Amino acid sequence: MLDIAFTTHSLVALVGVCQDRDGANACASYSLERRSLVSHRVIATQLPLPKLPYPFLEQPSLAAQGPSVIVVADPTGPRSASPQLLLSRSSNAPIVDLVRPSLVSVTACTLHLRAPAIWASCPTGMLVGELRAGTFTGHFTRFWWPSGTIGDAFAPVNAQTAYRLVVNQRETGAVLERTTDGGAAFVTVAPIVAPQFALGGSTLAFVSLLHGFLTVSKFSDHRLHPIVWATTNVGRQWVQVFPSTTRA
Repeated sequence: MLDIAFTTHSLVALVGVCQDRDGANACASYSLERRSLVSHRVIATQLPLPKLPYPFLEQPSLAAQGPSVIVVADPTGPRSASPQLLLSRSSNAPIVDLVRPSLVSVTACTLHLRAPAIWASCPTGMLVGELRAGTFTGHFTRFWWPSGTIGDAFAPVNAQTAYRLVVNQRETGAVLERTTDGGAAFVTVAPIVAPQFALGGSTLAFVSLLHGFLTVSKFSDHRLHPIVWATTNVGRQWVQVFPSTTRA
């Protein structure tokens, strides 16, 4: 089992036929398994991925919302092996198989389903392509090309609204920006300064239009320590929620 996600009525698992190849988990084929949360019945369907002369070294990624499940695979190798987006609704069959060259990346893109749209984050080395499709079967358009190393981050909320963290050129701080038109334009909603700002692996998530979380990593004692901040007013104020600042 390589990845799991919940739909409205089932637990969905991405399962691969894999082997260890010089320390890498290389898989030759994949299937999608839906386990009913009521009857526990399992329905398995083979994914129609290309037959390659070697195993996949980069694993597909899985995302779900409501009854819909999407798998994106980006096999490396011959030019005929283009990124594929596989859509399953309610039950596994039939599976809609779509070729999406715009989703080419170093590792499989991370998808965020926000019906009717899809947001995709696709690593390409030092940069990350941020893309959006207006529907689950639509074509993707790139709207941002942030750095994948200094702390830029992206967080979709719904089909049209998303937030992004943009580090300034001097790398001394950042701004929190919001789009309400699917990434066509962004406006600044709040500055991000220390201690919430830190260079490196920042992650951003919003559970509503106002309530979000920011994770930064601080290096001390020869280790990276994650710190999680929360806001309920779109970044105007932040409260540290991990590690807890309340003494027992």
